[in-house]
Amino acid sequence: MLSILITLAALVGPPWISIEYPANPLDRTTRNAYLLVHSFHHETAVQQHITGEAMTWENGRKRTVTLRFESTSRAGVYRLDKQWTDGTPWVLRITVGSHGPESIGATALVSVDRLGAVAKVLVPSEPYRDFRVPRAPTEGEITGAFQAAGGTELAAVR
Repeated sequence: MLSILITLAALVGPPWISIEYPANPLDRTTRNAYLLVHSFHHETAVQQHITGEAMTWENGRKRTVTLRFESTSRAGVYRLDKQWTDGTPWVLRITVGSHGPESIGATALVSVDRLGAVAKVLVPSEPYRDFRVPRAPTEGEITGAFQAAGGTELAAVR
C-alpha cells in the first residue's frame, strides 16, 4: 500500500515544504514573523492546505498548541507567529498538502530550544527514482527533534 501511495505521489507530484528562519524583516507581510513556511508542488510555489502544532513534554506529559498560519504577499508562503512559550524545548510539526490521514503531505519538524531559537529542521523523506518524496515523521524522529531542541529523552515518554 505504501509503495502505491509513493508511486501515485510521484506521478501526480508530491508536495514539498521548506522553512525560512528568520523571516525577512523588509517585507511588511513577514516582518516580525517567527518563521516562514514555503509550500511547493514540484518546484512551483503554490498555496496548499497547511496545519501545525507545537509539542512539548513536561513531567512525562505531552502538551500541544494548535498553530495558526497567515498568508503573505507571496504565493505558497505562510507566516507563523510565535504561539508557544519560552523556557522549555518545543517541536513544531508543520504539514502542507495533506487533507487527512489518507493523503500524502510534506511535514517539517522544527526543533525550538528553551530560548526560542530554531535548533534544527527535519523534513522526513525517502528516495524515489532520482529525487525524494515526503513521508510522515516517525515517533523516533519526533523524539530526536525534541532532543535536538534540548529536551531529554525521558521527558518525551508518553
